[in-house]
Amino acid sequence: MFSTLAAQIEHTPKSLANSAGILLADRYHFDLTRPGISLYGAMTDPATRDKQLTSVLSWQAEVLQIREIDKGQSVGYGAEFTAETAMKLATIGAGYADGYARALYQPEQNRIALVGIGGHAAPLVGRVSMDLIVADVSKIPDSVLQKSEHADLIWSGYPLEQMALTDKQSHMK
Repeated sequence: MFSTLAAQIEHTPKSLANSAGILLADRYHFDLTRPGISLYGAMTDPATRDKQLTSVLSWQAEVLQIREIDKGQSVGYGAEFTAETAMKLATIGAGYADGYARALYQPEQNRIALVGIGGHAAPLVGRVSMDLIVADVSKIPDSVLQKSEHADLIWSGYPLEQMALTDKQSHMK
């Protein structure tokens, strides 16, 4: 249908293919394409993941402190998280005021985001606050933690698409 209509318009560039359409076939390209989110290495459809795009998007925030807490101690607004065992936690300088969605920590819905510290994944604990998030770094070696000044919020171990699934949002927003 688009081809039929486009043929009736002379001397005007035609465009149909967005990021996903570019990967379909040349016949969808017409005169122009609109490579939106794929410019960052993200895709709109998980089925196109095999197209070997490399994510160029990352988001980092400063690790502000690392502290140990005891079993029974709580973390976050409303003491939403209570430690079942002694833990080591990293407080990270990012929160919902920075665009880090509050929905990325909803344990009752099994939706808990991961951050990366020194290439190791660490799950969030406690509610996302305005300026801070907290991650369980108990499984990360001390030698790695001592050298880590930042946490990766979007990284190869937790790409934009995965964050969007955790947040139950489209990564296109």
